[in-house]
Amino acid sequence: MDFVCPVSVLLTVPKAPAQSSVPTEMSRSKSRDQPVEIADGVQQESGKREKTSSKHGSKGKRTEPKVIPTQEKRKRDSIFTLFPDVQWKTHQEENIQVPVEYCDWMAPFSCEGRFVPRYDLLPMELILKIFKQVNASDRLAASATCRRWLEAAHYYEPFQRRMYFNFDRIEFSDEEGPIKYFTNAMRTLPYLTFTFVEFTKHSDFWLNNGAYIRELTLRCCLIRKKKFITIMKNLPLLERLELMQCDELFKHWTLDYSTDEPMFPFTLNRLKHLSLAACDYYNEYHFERFVEAAPHLESLDVSNCFINLYLSRRMTMIARVLRLVSKNRGIMKALNISDIPCFDDVAWHCLAEIGGLFLTHFTVTYTDRIPLKDPGILKFFTVQTKLTHLDLTSSIGVNDACLQLIVENCPLLQVLKLRRCWLLSDEGVQDIHTLQHLRVLDVSSCERISDYGMRVGIVGKRARRMDEMYFSLLCNLSDYTMYYLVLMFKNLQVLDLDSNATITDTSLQYLCCYSQDLRELNLQSCSKLIVQIFQHLTPSDRRSAGYVCSRWYEASTYFRFAEQTILHLVGVEFDDFKAPLMNLVIADRTFPVIKLSRVKLNVYSKFWQRNGPYVREITFEKCMIWRERVISLFKHMPNLRVARFVECDLLRDDLFRSWKFFDNGLYTIDFPTVETLSLAKNNFSQLQFESMVEMMPNLTRVDFSNCFRKMETSRKMFLLSCIQKFIVRRQYDLRAVNISGIPVDDIFLRGLADATGLLLDELSVTYLEKMPVREPAIIDLFRRQTKLRFLDVTGSTGITDFCLEQIIKHIPGLRVLNMTGCWGVSDYGIKQIFRLQQLESLTLSNCIRMSKYGIMDGAAFSNRKILTELHLELLDTLDEECVVKIGANFPNLTVLNIGGSSTCISDWSAQYIFCNLLNLEHLNVERSTKLTDAGFTGIDLPEKTFSIWDVEETFAIDRLKKLRILKVSGCYRMTDFALRYGFRFTELKELSLSRCHQISEMGIERLVATCPALEFLDLSECPNINDYCVKLIATSLKRISTLKLANCPLLTETCLEYLVKYCHNLKYLYVRGCHKLPPDITERLSSISSLRQVYKS
Repeated sequence: MDFVCPVSVLLTVPKAPAQSSVPTEMSRSKSRDQPVEIADGVQQESGKREKTSSKHGSKGKRTEPKVIPTQEKRKRDSIFTLFPDVQWKTHQEENIQVPVEYCDWMAPFSCEGRFVPRYDLLPMELILKIFKQVNASDRLAASATCRRWLEAAHYYEPFQRRMYFNFDRIEFSDEEGPIKYFTNAMRTLPYLTFTFVEFTKHSDFWLNNGAYIRELTLRCCLIRKKKFITIMKNLPLLERLELMQCDELFKHWTLDYSTDEPMFPFTLNRLKHLSLAACDYYNEYHFERFVEAAPHLESLDVSNCFINLYLSRRMTMIARVLRLVSKNRGIMKALNISDIPCFDDVAWHCLAEIGGLFLTHFTVTYTDRIPLKDPGILKFFTVQTKLTHLDLTSSIGVNDACLQLIVENCPLLQVLKLRRCWLLSDEGVQDIHTLQHLRVLDVSSCERISDYGMRVGIVGKRARRMDEMYFSLLCNLSDYTMYYLVLMFKNLQVLDLDSNATITDTSLQYLCCYSQDLRELNLQSCSKLIVQIFQHLTPSDRRSAGYVCSRWYEASTYFRFAEQTILHLVGVEFDDFKAPLMNLVIADRTFPVIKLSRVKLNVYSKFWQRNGPYVREITFEKCMIWRERVISLFKHMPNLRVARFVECDLLRDDLFRSWKFFDNGLYTIDFPTVETLSLAKNNFSQLQFESMVEMMPNLTRVDFSNCFRKMETSRKMFLLSCIQKFIVRRQYDLRAVNISGIPVDDIFLRGLADATGLLLDELSVTYLEKMPVREPAIIDLFRRQTKLRFLDVTGSTGITDFCLEQIIKHIPGLRVLNMTGCWGVSDYGIKQIFRLQQLESLTLSNCIRMSKYGIMDGAAFSNRKILTELHLELLDTLDEECVVKIGANFPNLTVLNIGGSSTCISDWSAQYIFCNLLNLEHLNVERSTKLTDAGFTGIDLPEKTFSIWDVEETFAIDRLKKLRILKVSGCYRMTDFALRYGFRFTELKELSLSRCHQISEMGIERLVATCPALEFLDLSECPNINDYCVKLIATSLKRISTLKLANCPLLTETCLEYLVKYCHNLKYLYVRGCHKLPPDITERLSSISSLRQVYKS
């Protein structure tokens, strides 16, 4: 049967006719099965009306029917009459208008038609049911909403038990807060805690609130005998009393030992729990008379006591505790005797022999060795079969046999704490999974428990309920065990994995997948997990994160991360007694990668003796070193892998003329660990070259790029033949050869092509000659190098479309292709390049013969998901349509370089980059003169990017959230508006804004606030940059290391003060053309310890 509630919504129905109102109302009040007499009367009258109408139909007259009142023949109760307040659902033909009736909490505040529910008028039962679902802190916050919510949060008994008022370091006086606000408060305070409070003044707080206090905790408080007795007199309902480290209470409380003087002139009949933890100055007389005043004690805590007493007094106190336990054996339920010295096997026997004692909560620290004959601890746990909470923290005497006995005899255990029980192994924990009622388990620092013991003994093979688990300082948990742990304990709420070195991101994924009820997760100091997280950060981010705490610093110095960090020393004196060598010698970290620029070396430095074994890569750039020093340094580096000599005077002829190679036994000196040798940008002779490569017999990678500058052609060709012979001689070992920057001919390439054992992974070459018609060597070389992954032919004007066809046909696995300045390549060859299905990086910069059709047609054949880097710099032949095609076809691009291509980037084409290329990390749109603020922000575009019917959408550059490097130099139409509304990058590291003439203070102020991670900033040739802009940069960008301010005419010496005061990480400063700056800039900035170079005019 359908019915509607009287609070239903008003239905607007047309008003019923007057003549049918009476019968309708009468019929509505009765049930369908009730016989009503009016039905026959109505039928008779209807029959009469029909006859009358037939007789007088011609005259058109009608007589009004008379309503005959009738009575019911019989009255019967139905379900409709039993609920008179319910408006029953009527038939569709009945027209009823029901008035709207609101509940109190649904009544609107106004009659304007806007419904605002009154949640403050909800029924109290509903409020309490909602409050049960939130924690105590949320309830306290909700209590500030209204009066009724305050009543529900503070006066409901189950909520009161979870709410403690803690007064910490306050002045306990009625005249000062907060006590004066609680003295006459309207609420009750049943649970109180005082920490470091001095009870020295009179207060009415206890007189007004003492009758409601049930639990009182005094921790490290200054209270004396008289005040303590006054307080206790006003607490008739006290159930729990905790006195922790209240030494002043017992220190000056003297009792007459000869008489039975009571401690209190009253009795604490309701006191159930007493804690005297860490109180060092009470004796056996205080203890006896304290417990006499509380005859109904059920719980006693004397942990960490009796430490400052003599041995005899300690034994006496332990005897008094056991006497109390024996006296209250029938009601004693909890006992805490942890960290009590001299609790030996005799005490265990005494405790075990107390008949009728059945504890539920027991805490103890057992440090002695378990006796072989009749151990008291085993006897005790054999008797105590009703234990539910057992805490054995730091019990180094508990072994596997004891734990097995506990598991066997205490099946009701709910809480088991075994932290720092170092004797426990897999054998002891093998049956823990049989405890059906166990909810809390702590095995932290149990180092002898292996991964197998955790999986088999603790986790088990049956899913069961577990609320809390603590596994801190366990370095043997595997991902396999973590998988079973979260699978078996899906209701886990607290999990502690602190300092677990084996926790990985895989384990974390298991937790996120299965542990949906987890409320507390501790992953602090999980070094392996931190290291895996740090793998996703850049070296600069890891360096900044290392300043957070010592654990993060240790993770940031992980050796693999250290290999990505370069120790670069520029122009320093290599002296152990001067900075920075003085600090590096005593540093607690290693430096696997070292780069020295313009440094005069000292081979006798302790730096090499200490860090030499850890060095994997070393670079000498423009350094003056001699042959003896090279050999001496390399002897300190037994693990050296990479050696680079860039523009070094080491290879000058005059330094090697007196080197008698055979007499000095040069060929007997070798460094077999070196795999990579670079002699880039050097001029050397045949003898020097051969002597260097012979010292390194296991070379796999060589770099001779940009060598033989300012050298005669004949000598250059002779040295190239020496390099060719070396490559042929080491053809089975070499995997990478770099001879770019040295024009090679067909004869040189023929020698490489004929080396059948030469299978390179990387090749860099510069080929300038016109390719021969018959048997070109460059083609044969490409046909043989089928395993190439990296190919660099920068500046090779001899490369044609035919060469690209051979590359595509014979090197299908090519991943990186650099063709910068290859003028012989046309659109046909560019189109073929995109057929390389594994191509990840493509550089076509300055290929002047190509047009947009080469890219647009080739994009149809490319593997769009693989290509991540595309360089199209200095190409004026591209247009906007080409950029739109790039944005649509290569969605996974991380690097896009279109700098110098002024015709292709406009506001419209830039919108497609911002819309589709969301993975971009490096974007170069320098000298894009068509780009304006509308393109950067998507605001006020004359033509919307996407427009479908009435939906129009534009995009801003800050849509590229992963952007790390952004170069917009020369975009002179960009203003402060773009910086204020388009530049919001939290991960941006490098930004170039040079020659953006309209940037001023307003834009810089917004930029430094929205891009806080900037490390490189170029504002050269921005005429509106002044001292205030430098102040904003210095104060906000804490990680700035390179700042370019060249040709900024408004800068004065004031900006130098801001740099000295705030820029502590500044390394390079460019201030050329700043004519208002003083000439002694370097001296003024000398206090910046990190500063390496100042470039000034």
